[in-house]
Amino acid sequence: MSTEPTSIEGSVTPPTSVASENSGVGASIQTKGTTSGKRKAPPQRFNANGDILER
Repeated sequence: MSTEPTSIEGSVTPPTSVASENSGVGASIQTKGTTSGKRKAPPQRFNANGDILER
């Protein structure tokens, strides 16, 4: 029956990995959303010379 405790301990270790992955995924999603918003804004407002175009 010593296999059961080992299984539980083994199960406890994976969650840590999953948590780390979840954190990475959350960051990725936020970064992507932020990047999309920032990417669309600068190119339209900034000129090739780097001048800010005010419309």
